[in-house]
Amino acid sequence: MSVWALLFSDFRPPFRKSSLLWAAAAVIFCLQASQAFAAPKVEATVSSRRVRVNEPVIVEAKISWPSTEGPYKLETPEWKLENLKFVNESRAEESFAEGPQTWSRVSIRFEYAPEKVGNASIGFIRMSCSDVRTQATKKIEITRQVDVEVRAAPRSGIWFLVITVILAGLFTAGGFFVAWQSRTSAVKEQEDQDERERGKFDLLIARIENAQGAARDKAVEWGKQLKNFAVSKYALAAGSVMTERETFEALKGSNTIPRQELEAVGRLFERISGVKFSPKEPPPSDMAELKNDILSFIRGKRITG
Repeated sequence: MSVWALLFSDFRPPFRKSSLLWAAAAVIFCLQASQAFAAPKVEATVSSRRVRVNEPVIVEAKISWPSTEGPYKLETPEWKLENLKFVNESRAEESFAEGPQTWSRVSIRFEYAPEKVGNASIGFIRMSCSDVRTQATKKIEITRQVDVEVRAAPRSGIWFLVITVILAGLFTAGGFFVAWQSRTSAVKEQEDQDERERGKFDLLIARIENAQGAARDKAVEWGKQLKNFAVSKYALAAGSVMTERETFEALKGSNTIPRQELEAVGRLFERISGVKFSPKEPPPSDMAELKNDILSFIRGKRITG
């Protein structure tokens, strides 16, 4: 027999009994309604418990229930805050399947902003949830005590930019200094090398101009100095016993001398050999002309300016 049949099977006056029966029915109805109102499932997360004073504290809640229940209406939330102020709330609704059952979900995002550096807290966030069909209402708790440490904001990015610029300037200046020092060293080394070459060149010219003795002796000295010049100028692998003829043959096999210069130096070597092996002394004018031609060739092809 149902509950209602038991209650009303003996329904008759007097009035006192009828009132008691109605009261009992109301209590049973309320009990049944409350048992049918199962609280939705709540999941909540907090973005961080350590934030800068210029960073928000975000609480995200997901409130879910089987689609066979409800629908439920979520009322305006209430909270208890310390050193935090409310900034924004956003909601989104969706349905999803979990196994054979379909669920409804409301996702709520609460955003709070720190007021100052120090300790902050969310004592609670809760809201009323009402069954649209039965109008039954329950309080659901989104989150309980959440303690948050609020730290000072980082220094302005302008300081980082200034330090970066200073360091970049120092590195750049250091790079320029190293490059300048390297270039200076290279220039100095080249200058020293040029100075040594000029010294060798001047000595070579002086030995040709100051050659003493008979025509043959002068020709020997001139041939020696022309050979030394050719070896140095055209980068030949000189040997201590290389003769003028061997020098010319080496020049012919080299790619470092233009054809016209090769022919010119060949003629000079030939004229020097003619004096060295001539049975008689050449006229002084011929010797002077030969010396001038040797000096003109060397000076026109000098190694350094």
